[in-house]
Amino acid sequence: MKENDTSHKTLIISLLILYIGSFLILEFSPVINLLFSFLRIVLFLGLFFRYYIKYFHVEKYELLTIAYFIFVLLATYSNSGHVIRIISYIISVFSLLVLFKYFNYVCILRYSTIIFSVFVYLNFILTAISPTGHFFVDGKPAYLFANNYNGMGPILLIAILSNGMYSFIKKKYYFNLFLLILTSFSTVLIVSSMTSAVGIVLLTFGIIFVNRLKSRFIIKSFLISVLVVNFVLLYLQTTVESKFILWFIEDILGKNSTFSSRTIVWYYAIELFKESPWVGYGMQGAEWYSFNIGFNTAHNFILELLLNGGLVLSIIFIFVSFVSINNANKNINKVTNVLQFGCCTLMLMMVMETYSQIAIFYLLFLNYYSFKLKLNAKKF
Repeated sequence: MKENDTSHKTLIISLLILYIGSFLILEFSPVINLLFSFLRIVLFLGLFFRYYIKYFHVEKYELLTIAYFIFVLLATYSNSGHVIRIISYIISVFSLLVLFKYFNYVCILRYSTIIFSVFVYLNFILTAISPTGHFFVDGKPAYLFANNYNGMGPILLIAILSNGMYSFIKKKYYFNLFLLILTSFSTVLIVSSMTSAVGIVLLTFGIIFVNRLKSRFIIKSFLISVLVVNFVLLYLQTTVESKFILWFIEDILGKNSTFSSRTIVWYYAIELFKESPWVGYGMQGAEWYSFNIGFNTAHNFILELLLNGGLVLSIIFIFVSFVSINNANKNINKVTNVLQFGCCTLMLMMVMETYSQIAIFYLLFLNYYSFKLKLNAKKF
């Protein structure tokens, strides 16, 4: 699609509506929340008919993504009938998909970096003023990015990752990258979210050093390590006995050997999964989780995926992820190295937390559509 001033304005406005409506907690104001819900619907319809229908061509990757959301939608409807949340995710994710498919990849990174940076700086100011919560939702304190401080992590990491990728491509925004890292780290220190702090340190290391070392070996080793950690913690349900690991968990992360009761939540989540292993229970709300496992989330992405759609949805997601990463691996360069190291960092964080669908698919789309960069590793 030919680029012009109109397409740039369309992209900026679209990303702004999409990110505000999808990444920020707006329930503190019913009017603002309703407004951006309406704007996201209008955006989805506009993008769908203006670009998707006009330049109609469906790829296998899109079919896999459609299959993923249709399955979880059906699973949700059959178990509770409460489909508003999943429909909201479908609108956001497919709007983002259209933008990645029909707009300039580098421009998406640039404008995403700018928007996410504003979010991060605003979140820092609000956190510095009120560390225990920025506003109240249903009588409980909440933050700009999530209902609790642990939810800050993904947006902070995605902001840093987006900026890091854009800086490698265009040799710009280095100062903003430094400021983002500093601000993000200061924010999580204020609220004592040491898990997010570790993620920021790891991602910063990746941006600085991964392309100066044996990058592919480091990324593959990182990925394997994350998968092993998931397996050991979730499926073996082992007790932590190593003094070094206990020191890291208790003194560095500020948690106990149960990871702040997460191992208990994981146990009940696994037992619940065993009752419906193939199709799960659909994408349910916090009340459903509290009733069934005693907490408002499974606190692990793999368990959340299994509860959302069982083994069937997990297999579909594995295919979507494989195609995304395989596409990025066809054009390995400094940008994709940073991207995949960042994805591994977020995967490590998702051992303890669950992130929104749009955050996960933003990373997947960055991988799949990275072929649009048309960069050769030798140029770097």
